This record gives sequence, structure tokens and C-alpha cells, in this order.
Amino acid sequence: MDRVSEFGPARMSELATWQSVDRSTMTAQVGKLEKLGLVQRAPDPQDRRAIVVSVTDAGRRLHEESRAAACAAFDTMLGDWTDQQRQQLSESLAHLVESLEKHLSARPQDHSTER
Repeated sequence: MDRVSEFGPARMSELATWQSVDRSTMTAQVGKLEKLGLVQRAPDPQDRRAIVVSVTDAGRRLHEESRAAACAAFDTMLGDWTDQQRQQLSESLAHLVESLEKHLSARPQDHSTER
């Protein structure tokens, strides 16, 4: 849901690739979010065979509330850190994300369970 909230509607196949899972796994996850009213699925207007996932108003509100709560928690936890310590943490986390993305993109994906 975070990905769709941040970057807009996405094809189910794009979300599966982004998460490095097969489409059946992503379909199950999106189905759970859809039952909660947080996302919705619709045919892709450019390719009616593909499904596009978008966030609902309720999903957008939950995303914003969750982000605000996380920011408040981090502000509390890091309240006594210096600007330099916060900058070091930020740089280290950015490096970690970059390393994870490289690792995941280099990993062969098994889509044998896809239909």
C-alpha cells in the first residue's frame, strides 16, 4: 500500500517485481488490502488484460496517519541526538537501502508458479 500511496497506481506485475515475489503472492496480499478497503483493483485502461492497483481514500488516510505516527516516534527516539548523529544515520540508512535494492535486482526470480 505504501508504494501505491507514494507513487500512484501500479500494475500488479510491477508490484510483484518490486517486492521480488511472484504474482500469486502479490495477488493474495492485494486481496487482503482490498477486503480492508485500503486499495482497489481495476483493469488497466491501456491493456485490459492487466490489473492496476490504486489506493482508496481510506488507504490514503491510513498511510498518512501511519507516516505521521512513525515520524513522531522517531522524533521522540532521536530527540537527544545531535544533527551530526542524525545525518550519519540518514546516510547509513540510504546506503542500506541502496545495497538492498542492488541485492534484490541481482537475485534471479522464479516465476514458475505464475500463470
